[in-house]
Amino acid sequence: MTIPGASRLISLVLACTALVCLTRALGAIHDASPPDIVTHTNQVAAGRMADQSLYLDLEVREGLWYPETKDGPGLLVQAFAERGKPPSIPGPLLRVREGTRILASVHNLLDVDVAFHGFHTRPGDAKDVISIPAGKTQQFDFTVGAAGTYHYYGSTMEGGAGAGRPAYKDANLSGAFVVDPKDAKAELDDRIFMIGAWRESADLDRRLRDVSLSAADHARLLSSQRATFTINGLSWPYTERLSYRESQPVRWRWINTSNIPHPMHLHGFYFDVESVGDGERDTPFREDHRPHVVTQKMQVGGTLSMSWTPNRAGNWLFHCHMLEHISPNQRLRPPATHTKHDAHDDSTHVTEGMAGLVMGIHVSASATVKPSTVASQRHKLQLFVHEQPGRFGGEPAMGYALRKSEDESPPNEVSLPGPTIVLTRGEPVSIEITNTIREPTSIHWHGIELDSYFDGVPGWGGHPRSVTPSIAPGESFVAEMTPPRAGTFIYHTHSHDDRQLTSGMYGALVVLEPGQRYDPVTDRLLLISVGGPNTQRLRPPEVPIFLNGSANPKPMELQVGVTYRLRIINITADNVAFNVHLLAGDEYVDWRPLAKDGADLPTAQRIVKRAIQPVGVGETYDVEYRPERSGDLRFEVRTGAGATRVSAAIRVR
Repeated sequence: MTIPGASRLISLVLACTALVCLTRALGAIHDASPPDIVTHTNQVAAGRMADQSLYLDLEVREGLWYPETKDGPGLLVQAFAERGKPPSIPGPLLRVREGTRILASVHNLLDVDVAFHGFHTRPGDAKDVISIPAGKTQQFDFTVGAAGTYHYYGSTMEGGAGAGRPAYKDANLSGAFVVDPKDAKAELDDRIFMIGAWRESADLDRRLRDVSLSAADHARLLSSQRATFTINGLSWPYTERLSYRESQPVRWRWINTSNIPHPMHLHGFYFDVESVGDGERDTPFREDHRPHVVTQKMQVGGTLSMSWTPNRAGNWLFHCHMLEHISPNQRLRPPATHTKHDAHDDSTHVTEGMAGLVMGIHVSASATVKPSTVASQRHKLQLFVHEQPGRFGGEPAMGYALRKSEDESPPNEVSLPGPTIVLTRGEPVSIEITNTIREPTSIHWHGIELDSYFDGVPGWGGHPRSVTPSIAPGESFVAEMTPPRAGTFIYHTHSHDDRQLTSGMYGALVVLEPGQRYDPVTDRLLLISVGGPNTQRLRPPEVPIFLNGSANPKPMELQVGVTYRLRIINITADNVAFNVHLLAGDEYVDWRPLAKDGADLPTAQRIVKRAIQPVGVGETYDVEYRPERSGDLRFEVRTGAGATRVSAAIRVR
C-alpha cells in the first residue's frame, strides 16, 4: 500500500541528507585551508617555565603569510607555531637565563621532512642538525649554555634536508633564541629584530645563474621573480615604528636568518657593537674594543647586539644599505597609481619609494631647546645636481658639481665621483643644493651627526610641523650641519630609483680637525662604485665596478718615506662582499687601520697589519700607509670569492 506523500517525504529526506553531507564536506575543506600566519614584535617569550626548566610544544605548519599586511597578497609558506596557537613569523621567541633546561616537543605537520637547526646547547656546532620526518614528532632535552643572541631554524629545501640556508617556502621558518646572563637584572627593555627574505621559486633562481643567458633574458627573468625582505615578518612601510626620548639608552639585538648578507645603517647617530655571532657562538667585545660605527655588515646567519643613545629629536631610519633590499621593486602588491599632484607629495616617497628592510624611528624632544647657529655665521657652499647626456652610452650621468664661493662661476660639468666636500670639525656650514635634472632628488649626509630635517629623507625627516621636502626640478634646498668629528663620510642620493645612485649621485665628504688643510697629495681617496645606470638589469659578473669613477683608473704615484692616508669608500648599490687589497707583486704590504665610518678606532686596534680589508656597502675605512722602498704596487677590489673587479696601479718613486 502506498502511503500518501511518501515519495515527497523520501525525496525531502534524501535532499536533507545530501545537504548535510555537502555542509560537512565544505566544513572539512574550510578546516583544511591553511591558517593565517601572524607576525609579532619578539617581546613575549614562548613556553612555560617550571623548576628552572622551559617546556615547549612546537609545530611546523603551512599557512598564509602577509608581509604587507592584508593590503598585500598572502604567501603560502612554512612557519613555526606553539601548539594551540596560530603559526607566526618570526617563530615563537625562546628567551631564558643561563642554566635553563629546555624540554621541547616539535611536531612536523608538513608532508616533507624538516631539517631542524639550533636546538642545542651554546656554544654549539652548526652540523648538529636533527631531521624530523613528515608527520612525526621529535623530543629535545638540553641545557641552554652561554649567554648570547642565537636562533633556531628549519629547512625543507629541494636540495635535501639541511642543504644550505632556507630561501623559498621555508625562508622564514625560524625564531630568535636569546640566553640572558644568569645573574643579570631583567634586560627585557632591549628589542629583538629578525631579518627575513623570501623568493618565489628555486627553479627561477637556478635559471638566473645560467651563464648562457643573455643580459636581456636575465633582466626579464629577474623582473618576473617576486621577492620580499622583512623585519619581524613585515616589510616597510608596515614594519614597526619605534619611539624613544632624547638621551634614552637604546639596546637592540639583530638576527639575520636570511640567506643574504646585509649592511645595516643608522641615520644620524653612531652605535656601539657589543657583540657579534654566527648563531652558534656569540662573541662580546671588550668595552674599549667595541666598534663605533654607523654601518655594520651582518653575515648570513649572523647576530648583532648594539647600543646607542639618541641625542637629537626627529625622525630617523635604520635600514639595509643594499639598494635591492629597500627598493620599491621588491614590493609584492601592485604599485599605487598617482596623480600628477601626488608626484609632489613627499609622503609618497616614504610609503611608495622604499620597501623591505627599513625601520622608522621617532625621537621625541626634551624640554631643552638647543639654539641654532645664525646663517651669517655659517660657511656657505653650493652643490648643483646636473645631468650629462650620453655619458654611459645612451644613458646620461647624473651627478654633482660644487661651487665653493660666490666668486666662482656656477659649474656645469658632472664629476664622477662627485667633488670631494671638505669641512672642518665644529665649523657650521650651509650647503645649498640646486636641482637642475628633470626629476626630484634628495641628499643623505651618510655618517654625519646633524639635525633630522637636513638628513635627506623626504616626507620623513624633521618634525610634524617641519618635514623634509624632496628637491623638485628647478628648486633648491639648504642643508645645515656642524660636524662634531673629523673623518671620512659619504654624501649620496636618497632616492631609491637605482638610476640616480648608479648614474653618479655620490661623493666623499671629508671633515678635518681645526687648523688642518686637505692635501690631495697625501690624502688619497679610493671610492668604489657601480659603473653606470640600470646595472640591476645585468648579472653580477657583468656589473661594471668603478674605482674613483673609472673601470680603468689612472695609475697613482707615491713617494718613498711619505705617510699617506688612504680613505676607502664603498658606495656600490648591492656589492656587499668586497675586499680591498694592497699588494707588491703577490705579497701583501702592511698598513695601519685608523678609522671606521669616520670614527677613530681604539688605540688597541690601530696596529700595523697585512693590507687586506673587507668593505661593505655604505662603509668607509681610513688606513695609513708609508712606502719604504720604490717599486710597483696594486690596489685591488675583489669579490668575497677572490675575483678582481677593478684595480689601480701604484708607482712608488
